[in-house]
This record gives sequence, C-alpha cells and structure tokens, in this order.
Amino acid sequence: MGGGKRNLLKVYKHFFPKRFNKYLEPFLGSGAVFFYLQPERAMLIDKNEELINFYRVVRDNLHGLMKLISTYKVDKDFYYFIKFLDPKNLRGVES
Repeated sequence: MGGGKRNLLKVYKHFFPKRFNKYLEPFLGSGAVFFYLQPERAMLIDKNEELINFYRVVRDNLHGLMKLISTYKVDKDFYYFIKFLDPKNLRGVES
C-alpha cells in the first residue's frame, strides 16, 4: 500500500515540529506533507526517478511543461501513445 499521507495530515500535523532548519522527505510521493509545511529549505527524495524528474520539470520549466501539455489531445489513441513512450527516449520537458 502506498502513500496516502494527504488523508492523514489532520493526525500528523500535531507531530510536526514548529520550527526546523531543513525539511527532509525520503518518500515524496504526492508531496502532501511538503506542500502542507511549505518549508524554506528542503531535500525531496523518492525511489521513483520519473516522479522526481516530474518535480524537477515543474520547478525548472513550468512554462515549457504547460505549453507542451496544451498541445495534448484528450482521446484514447493519444493516451495510449503517451502511455507506451519509453521515458529513456525523451528529452527536456518531455521527459
């Protein structure tokens, strides 16, 4: 079973320190706790390299990502085209 911290924030928030120097998140997933805390300094980690790459693209090239997404079609054929792309063959914002 994975993730789901967003649903438990009401329980967890009582355990979060009021102040800290740097936030370390070893299981980023959706980033629910990170986005809830909004720390000034953070190190975000996850085993899923594609997920980490997505966060890097959002951080470094949100405009390019939004421009690319605006060209996407909303249909079954395009969905399967994207689904079966090999991430190793993608570059830049497409990766």
